[in-house]
Amino acid sequence: ALTQPPVRGSSRSGMVSEPFGSWRGKYSHPKQRLMIQGQLMASSSPSLLRKLGLGDAIVIGLGSMIGAGIFASFAPAAAAAGAGLLVGLAIAAVVAYCNASSSAQLAAQYPTSGGTYVYGRERLGDWAGFVAGWGFVIGKTASCAAMALTFAAYAAPTGWQKPTAVAAILALAAVNYFGVTRTAALTRVIVVFVLLVLAVVIAAGLSASIRRRYWAGLTGECSCDKGE
Repeated sequence: ALTQPPVRGSSRSGMVSEPFGSWRGKYSHPKQRLMIQGQLMASSSPSLLRKLGLGDAIVIGLGSMIGAGIFASFAPAAAAAGAGLLVGLAIAAVVAYCNASSSAQLAAQYPTSGGTYVYGRERLGDWAGFVAGWGFVIGKTASCAAMALTFAAYAAPTGWQKPTAVAAILALAAVNYFGVTRTAALTRVIVVFVLLVLAVVIAAGLSASIRRRYWAGLTGECSCDKGE
């Protein structure tokens, strides 16, 4: 039972114990109570070894947002949004920031394994945690399948796309099996590669636009619509 939350004192280990009921009055602020509850959960339940640093955690977060979806989603997004594409991207950036910051705050308050399931259970109840946990698993499974097919569409010829997608999933699962540090290292490589490809694409697009305007100016041609 959780009866003695850690409180700083003068013992040799730097910690002394107080009865469970006494800390509720001492830590009256809701955020302080949440932090103490998170510490109790972390100290009383088995936990995984922490082998990732801040940089690794940032890279894994970037890897979950910057991936193959960039190469598959922009075309339909531009077709649907039209001139409002940049506004849509700004809204998506705000939503992504809210998601990342709220996940970081919840992880700090509940430093135990379980992720979305734990956050939903502790904040909203057991049923909400159950639904959130399964929703996360199903959503990530569907995302994994979609990104594997996107990778295969670029990397494999017609007829070999599904086998290539399955092979990619098995390869990534093997990397994850051998440890989270290897996963972080591979994610770092993938993120750098994707960012380089995006930089090349943007540079090529800007260069083509500049050359087109330059030659149009030399030849006296105008790409404007009539009446403008």
